[in-house]
Amino acid sequence: MATASQITVSPVMQVIRVSLIIFNIVFLITGFCLFVIGIWATVELNKYAELPRPNNYDAVSIVLIVIGIVIVFVGVCGCCGAIKKHVFLLKMFALFLGIIIICELSVAIAGYAYRSKIQDALSDGLNTTMKAYKDDSIIRGAWDKMQENFDCCGNKNYSDWFNVMWYKSSQYNDYNTTVPKSCCKDMQLTDCNNPKNVHNHSRSVVEKYIYIEGCHGKITDFFRQKFSVLASAALSIAVIQFFSIVCAGCFWNHVQNKSKYELV
Repeated sequence: MATASQITVSPVMQVIRVSLIIFNIVFLITGFCLFVIGIWATVELNKYAELPRPNNYDAVSIVLIVIGIVIVFVGVCGCCGAIKKHVFLLKMFALFLGIIIICELSVAIAGYAYRSKIQDALSDGLNTTMKAYKDDSIIRGAWDKMQENFDCCGNKNYSDWFNVMWYKSSQYNDYNTTVPKSCCKDMQLTDCNNPKNVHNHSRSVVEKYIYIEGCHGKITDFFRQKFSVLASAALSIAVIQFFSIVCAGCFWNHVQNKSKYELV
């Protein structure tokens, strides 16, 4: 029986072999990218760690990191298997790649199925922490950072702050007269969140001074856009991965058959 290095492959199988090597180089890159995206998502979410959020958000980030690491490992197996014509490594490559595809599809389906629950949990968390804005400096800082970064105010809209006892005005002797200054469009204006401006009957006057859109919608749109791009990329990668499994199967079958009949 011929050794792997002595086995000659047909021109068609040579094309498949080169394609596998190229595919696996791409896998190494995509694995690293998924790892980086997972880290990025974790960092972005941790910026608002003080605000309650559903565990699904963290789970998705962790899964991306793990899949990224596994893809790098699989890419190494695939490259070595194709270069050295090593049947066992090629089978390992196909097995782990199949598992990765199943995991990717499972995450995509779960994310789609639970999207409404995640949005509801986010809304409940925002409502809860708004009530702690007055007494908890950590939550207050997180809310201010979020409203400044996303150009938003309140949960659904700016009027949510009128239902929270977060600030008592000495002039109006009322808690529900204004919004936090982090809602202001121009932070340099000392009276940008003056109750007269915020409670003005003219919507155009209110919009002149503060952001009126809620943070829930802004955050949801932000992650929807990011994960829509990610989902499209993941689908494209899954298609390539499937064809790579087919190519790997054809190649190792060819190598096995040739090794039985070629002399040492």
